[in-house]
Amino acid sequence: MLGMYATRTWGIHHDAPLMFFVAQRIAEGGSPYRDVLDMNLPGAYLLSWAVLSWFGYSDLAWRLVDLGALASIAFCVFWIVRPAGRALALTAAASTIFVHLEGGPHAVGQRDFLMILPVLLALVVLLAVNAVSHPAQRCTMLLGAGFLLMCAAFFKPTAILLSPLAAAWLLFRPGLSLASIKDTAAVLGGGALALSLLLGWLLSLGAVVDFVSLQIDFILPSYGNIRMPRSSCLGSVLVLPALVGIPFLVMSRHRVRYAIVLVLVVFGLLHFHVQGKYWAYHAAPLQVFSIAAAFLGLGMLIEQLSSRKALVAGLAVLTVQAGTLMLVLENFGVRAWLHGKSNVHPEDRLTKSLEVDLRRMKIASSMVQPLDTTHGAVNAMLRLGLSMPTRFLYDFPFYMTGRTRYLDSLRVEFLAAMEKASYPAIIRTNQQWPYESGYDRLEAWPAFREMIERHYSIAIERAFPDGKGYRIYVARRT
Repeated sequence: MLGMYATRTWGIHHDAPLMFFVAQRIAEGGSPYRDVLDMNLPGAYLLSWAVLSWFGYSDLAWRLVDLGALASIAFCVFWIVRPAGRALALTAAASTIFVHLEGGPHAVGQRDFLMILPVLLALVVLLAVNAVSHPAQRCTMLLGAGFLLMCAAFFKPTAILLSPLAAAWLLFRPGLSLASIKDTAAVLGGGALALSLLLGWLLSLGAVVDFVSLQIDFILPSYGNIRMPRSSCLGSVLVLPALVGIPFLVMSRHRVRYAIVLVLVVFGLLHFHVQGKYWAYHAAPLQVFSIAAAFLGLGMLIEQLSSRKALVAGLAVLTVQAGTLMLVLENFGVRAWLHGKSNVHPEDRLTKSLEVDLRRMKIASSMVQPLDTTHGAVNAMLRLGLSMPTRFLYDFPFYMTGRTRYLDSLRVEFLAAMEKASYPAIIRTNQQWPYESGYDRLEAWPAFREMIERHYSIAIERAFPDGKGYRIYVARRT
């Protein structure tokens, strides 16, 4: 609780403002993909839309969403590990909380983290369904599990793998029979229901064609091919203790539960590596599933030991957990908080500075075009209620290597929209993901360079000690 309280000031930044900007456009009657070009799946927009509708663009509301999801995930982990022992279950739940908070402000509300909750809820239902004998209640629970698994895929597409895995387990684990076929149909039916509702919503907004086009013309040939350098992360380290229960798969009474969670660990590995970007938050499912598997496996190990050896094993777990706790709390600056000097703040210096500059320039009621990815330009625009003259939230499709006909068409569309809007102000950050920072990447695009030289001048340029910076361009006076 102390660690969670110390993070109360973490606000909306990094990827979240992009999702909220799309949600804001939806709230105004627009359509994702058609009116705002972003490659994320609709689940992130729907959640942001709900938060925006109920609470507004609020740092506190978003923090509570993240902490609420974290508490729910931790409770699911506790429930899954509980048969192996209450102490192990509590330690697993605490570890889940510590590991997520250790990711810092960038991990707040990330799609990879949020998708864990419907997956674990579905797992809880699947593990509990055998205790239900009433056919209608059993069918309802399995429909719900299938619905939840598909909802996870609305945040990250890799979760689409989980529905057929759950169906195969229900179909073949007790042996193929009419009852197992009905169970499988219920899970798949729940997933089909969720998918139908989502497609119906996109169809009502007129966004289905744009969504499909984005996947085929941008995600698969371009964005999906971007590969970042592999980095070591806590998720990979946690895989090793997750394997501790494998020698006891045959003899342990927890073998089914452990085997299912171990399958989720494999899924977490696939989820992390298939994306190929290796951001730390991409490892969130791998971390949580590995923690659950590790403590279940430890319980299976303790089952095979004498009482004295079991006590030694338990003390070893507590020692490791105490060390983890100290490292995590130190990382949060809790010691500083206890002395009234909390140093836990989002990296929002650029956003706040940009807000001040835009207000000073009296652009607060105009359209502004961000040329940025996640450095804070969109966040500042949301806080000031600014809109865009184009549908482009970020600019990396304009300078990506390996140009395609689709990427070139985006360039043409962007220039035409800027001309139609009479060249509104531009916010450019020095972020050039996935390349090195600077302002030179778009300069290799001759038509863009000509537009800037003919129609714009730099009104303000800021640089910060952390290497971030931005420029505000305004139209030249004629």
